[in-house]
Amino acid sequence: MFVSYTAADEPWATWVATVLESAGLTARIQVWDSPPGTNFVEWMNNQLAGARWTVALYSEAYFASKWCTAEWTASLARQTLLPIRLEPVEPPAVLQMVTWVDLFDIDESRAKEKILYAVGAQVMPRLAKFPGKATDQAWPPSTTDAIITNGSTNFYSAVSEPDLTDAIKLLGSDMRPVRLGAIRLLARIADTYPDEQEAIIGILSSFVCEQTETIRSQHKIGHTEMEIGVDVQAALTALGQFPDQPGVSRADLRNSYIFGANLCRLNFSHADLSGADLTHTQLHNTDLTATRFAGANLSKAIDLDDDQISAASGDYKTQLPKHVTRPGFWPPYQPNFPF
Repeated sequence: MFVSYTAADEPWATWVATVLESAGLTARIQVWDSPPGTNFVEWMNNQLAGARWTVALYSEAYFASKWCTAEWTASLARQTLLPIRLEPVEPPAVLQMVTWVDLFDIDESRAKEKILYAVGAQVMPRLAKFPGKATDQAWPPSTTDAIITNGSTNFYSAVSEPDLTDAIKLLGSDMRPVRLGAIRLLARIADTYPDEQEAIIGILSSFVCEQTETIRSQHKIGHTEMEIGVDVQAALTALGQFPDQPGVSRADLRNSYIFGANLCRLNFSHADLSGADLTHTQLHNTDLTATRFAGANLSKAIDLDDDQISAASGDYKTQLPKHVTRPGFWPPYQPNFPF
């Protein structure tokens, strides 16, 4: 993604590039990516030629710039132009046929959603300050109350970073790309602020449980008809990449339905997967040390081995694949054990 802008709009350009990179895209922007001493014209031509999209930031200053005119003209010819209006400016007649995205007179959360919708992407950022209208939405919105609360623990009470509260709000979006962005941002915050890791583990765990329950409730009981979304997989991957640290509780995924998830080579030690359904879940080299599987369904888990299950704990209701030896210290499997 090549961001085409004029110097007067640099704060907007850095913010837009941040949003694009938060969506997992590669953004090229002059202020960050044009090496000193290089031929600018040659660099610009390379970016235009290699870009999937040229994100043109429309403004009065943009259309007054001869360099920006050259950029939008070239991208229009290549059919890679994706315009974003920063102010209610009238584009030249030749650009009237190309639909644009308006970012003026809206708050940051809505602006992010509109950009992500336009590029059809998901959300890791080089952070930049949003230069537009400040959000006036009250926090927390009711749609995310369940996400920030896990049992009796309110994880919002542990939060101190504004970016974390913003990410939690985005998790409540009905747009999957926005939820993906929130997950990526939470992972980055956890890496930057280790003290927030326990809270973020709780937030992501609650998100997985809530989303998979929704998936299950929307389908019939036949598990083969179900599959988790890419946002749930992203949350599971983020959870499995947290380093072991003293005092950090692991993921609480009790009663979750993570059908077909890829947990290969991830760290789910000390996680609670009691009552979870791991049908077709891939577990090759997954760290399951002290993982709790009481009542879990692992009967069709993929690449689960004896060493992994011996390091975990289970009970009389835990179902294992036929090729896996039930540990001697586990109670025998009794599927019809009376309650």
